[in-house]
Amino acid sequence: VHRWVVDQLRADLAAGFRRGDESADARARAGLAVFFEMLRADPRKARVLLFEMLGVSADLDRMYQQTAGEFLRFVMTAFRPLMPAERLASADEAMVFAGLVGAVFHIAIRWHLTRYETPLPTVLESCMVLFRDLSRTPAVLAAYSANIGTRRDCSAYAESRSAPVTSMTVTG
Repeated sequence: VHRWVVDQLRADLAAGFRRGDESADARARAGLAVFFEMLRADPRKARVLLFEMLGVSADLDRMYQQTAGEFLRFVMTAFRPLMPAERLASADEAMVFAGLVGAVFHIAIRWHLTRYETPLPTVLESCMVLFRDLSRTPAVLAAYSANIGTRRDCSAYAESRSAPVTSMTVTG
């Protein structure tokens, strides 16, 4: 059952990426939407992916770890374009992204346990905040602003973060 759910998710992710626009932000959001929509559409799949695998047997633990590794590769592929190389220069990239995958899984667990009471757009933005905050640099903020539209949005985002942004030019 677990492998079937994972294979279905993988196919849905691929289709979602083909439908999405070309920006890294939009592609990442589309992939997360596919994941969270699948969980909400069939809570049994959520239980299989998030709860019922670990500790049952060594074989299922290995399968779970393999699936987690596949999701890690997806996240690295989807979000790497948002990460400036200098942000990861002194860190292990795979470890950083594994932490982000863990955060997404914990958001998914919380969402499932609260019976999906938080609106999906809020859940998606909660995930995206983690990735954007990690990628926080003036150039990335400018690209983010171009994706969401206005200088005001980008300025508000930059002002809400603790790291100072000394200058930023956004056209459009």
